[in-house]
Amino acid sequence: MAYPVNGSIRLRLPEPRDLAQTVEWENSPENWSVSNRTTPYSEDFLRRYLEEAGKDFWQALQIRFIIECVETGAAVGAVDVFDAQPIHQRAGIGILLSESARGKGWALMALEAVHEWAFHHALLRQVHAEIHANNAASIALFERAGYRASGQLKQWHRTLKGFEDVVVFQYFAPPVRTQIVNRDAMNLFGISKKTAILFGGGLLLAAAFVGAVPFFPNGPQEPTSVRIPRGAPWEEAVDSIRPTLRFPVLFRLWSSLKNPPDSVPGGHYVLESSEGSRSLYGRIAGGWEDPVRISFNSVDNFGVLASKLGVQLDADSASFDAVLQSDSFWVANGNIPRAERLAAFVPNSFEVYWSAEPEQVLVKLLEGYEAFWTSERKTQAQAQGLTPVQVATLASIVQKETAKGEEMPRVAGLYLNRLRQGIKLQSDPTVIYAYRAWRPQTKPVRRVLNYMLRAPGPYNTYQVMGLPPGPIAVPEIQALQAVLQAEKHRYLYMCADPDRPGFHRFAVTDVAHEKNRLDYIAWLNRRKIYR
Repeated sequence: MAYPVNGSIRLRLPEPRDLAQTVEWENSPENWSVSNRTTPYSEDFLRRYLEEAGKDFWQALQIRFIIECVETGAAVGAVDVFDAQPIHQRAGIGILLSESARGKGWALMALEAVHEWAFHHALLRQVHAEIHANNAASIALFERAGYRASGQLKQWHRTLKGFEDVVVFQYFAPPVRTQIVNRDAMNLFGISKKTAILFGGGLLLAAAFVGAVPFFPNGPQEPTSVRIPRGAPWEEAVDSIRPTLRFPVLFRLWSSLKNPPDSVPGGHYVLESSEGSRSLYGRIAGGWEDPVRISFNSVDNFGVLASKLGVQLDADSASFDAVLQSDSFWVANGNIPRAERLAAFVPNSFEVYWSAEPEQVLVKLLEGYEAFWTSERKTQAQAQGLTPVQVATLASIVQKETAKGEEMPRVAGLYLNRLRQGIKLQSDPTVIYAYRAWRPQTKPVRRVLNYMLRAPGPYNTYQVMGLPPGPIAVPEIQALQAVLQAEKHRYLYMCADPDRPGFHRFAVTDVAHEKNRLDYIAWLNRRKIYR
């Protein structure tokens, strides 16, 4: 699991999709009084901040966690751990919760989850918070979380109402019990004062060495990616990173002083050269993985998409395919009709967690639809008389007709002409799609024959008027753009050009098209391509 979960909320690292919400939070004057700011942040500054949010805590000396509602997946707040002091093992803490999320106990859950991370993974000794003395709600929250007031700073923060006092709260990690050997015990074992001094000095040196071990740079010479399967035993996880470490024995020494888990959450980790054993241990044991960038291009069906995702991530293709074929997933994500589901994906690259569940990955991929369909592109679609789904449907046909990007706008313009004039599209790729659904087979169809034109169903545009009910593949962005910016012309017919493989001949009249068609059939026959 990539995120600590506590009841109704979970914590995760910020992602690019949090930009709009972050701008709203950071630039709210209501929050400036507790953040020592008097001017708003630029959107570009916050975008760069989110891009760097994955840096190791002990490198950046701060970290932000987004508080996410488990049920809806919505970002409802944030917890900041900041101003970390490695020598003193302490850091400041602050929490922000959207107004709509207050009164549900989520702030307390978030603090408890952060304490788990701070004391067991970041290995801090204490966290502290500064709260306005008149902020009764925040004071009550931190007291319920176990914080104790340790002092009050007079006239510390200047606000519109004047200078206000600030109460300093501290929360300490549970202490480690120690046992002190007294002088009587030394005498009992016949230990001399000199021996005791030497022994004590040795202990101090050993303690100093052990204290330095967790911070000593122990990462690889160059940043290195490591993937650890979910639920892997601790020893297997150690074996995965050992070849990358400069001093494996130091990591072994440090982890032996801790209480490593029997198994680890797993994930993808980018090990940095400056990382110490403490940081490495905390990340591997806690599952604080680094995101990976995945990508996919056009696919004919969800089985192919599942295979491409299964190669790039920890979950296998069968798991992805099961979710893609599940109606419950689509009901929960916009209630998209079955015929239109291929249009919900726009090929691109996406940043996800390698160990994420298939549902989480696919929801991330669905964000590509919203990112592509800006208001400007929706206006372009309306100008063509199409909805976004219809654009994707026509784009999938255009893409199957030609692989030549420079020809796509012309092909798109041809089909738009036929739609507007009430002429059947008569697209061969739709015939092949309908035929393979009618008579499933593995052999590729290289030549559309007359009997194939009788394939039943709403996808055969030789039989039905207008567009099919949905795409026949997931179209590339280039094909989508070709439909939105289709070439204006009078062509109604097209046929493969035997003189220029991959390109087509276009015609305005049926007579001209028939000549082109006969030329192409003769070319196929000469090469003995009969089906």
